[in-house]
Amino acid sequence: MPVTQIEAIYTDTGGAGIGTQLSRFFDSWLELSNDSTSIPLREAVIAEGQQTAYWIRNTAQQLDNLDMGNRAQIQDVVRDVNALLDELAQLDEKLGPMLAQGTDGGTLFDDRNRLVRELSGLIDINTYVEAKGTQVITTSSGKLLLAGMEAYHLDTEGTGSGQIVTYNGVDIGSEIHAGKLGGLLDFQNNVLGSFRTSLNDLARELASAVNSAHSQGATLNAPDDQAGDFFSVVAGNEAKSIGVEISDPAEIGARILGEAVGDATNARALSD
Repeated sequence: MPVTQIEAIYTDTGGAGIGTQLSRFFDSWLELSNDSTSIPLREAVIAEGQQTAYWIRNTAQQLDNLDMGNRAQIQDVVRDVNALLDELAQLDEKLGPMLAQGTDGGTLFDDRNRLVRELSGLIDINTYVEAKGTQVITTSSGKLLLAGMEAYHLDTEGTGSGQIVTYNGVDIGSEIHAGKLGGLLDFQNNVLGSFRTSLNDLARELASAVNSAHSQGATLNAPDDQAGDFFSVVAGNEAKSIGVEISDPAEIGARILGEAVGDATNARALSD
């Protein structure tokens, strides 16, 4: 489900994604190369640049929203795991005297089996029943979760990179591979992180490539008036910070520095 949500984020309601928007941005440079002094065409380049930057920033925000929702789900599942462990401990407390007297536990065994099945749907566990009838449950890596009437809880802690699951204060997220909790942790640590890195890389590389080419050009103001950066970004936070540096259409570097007004060499280079 979370992966499907990411796919929806990367494609707008019209079925177009960042590839379509980037094409529109670079096509606007091609249009400008046909009439490099046109103010409306220069304004169109700025507008498409702003729309591209907005798409990237908005996608970064949606990934943040998805992260917040995933963190909340991790907390909810850990609460559910602890609640099931408490129920199992209470059942064992009831079963203990009955088994000691040789009495059949009856439906209490059915209840215990049901709770164990529910627990295994949330987290990967190992479980066995001792000779005296006591239920023992551990994580798949051997962390003790239940020993008869004693339940040992998991906890969660928020960090900058995500929500971690702890046992006795130690992060055990890398030891949880299955169940709903395993899926949420895998999405957080592998899928979501990868998409965030890719989006930051896209913003950084786009800004760097466009700014490098744009600075080879000159503005409409004078033959030797060198163009500056087109995009602005904050290093390390490119996807959330990317914006268009230029507001004055005359500042667009459509011509090569030193060439006469009307030259469109740089606009054509930027359209490629």
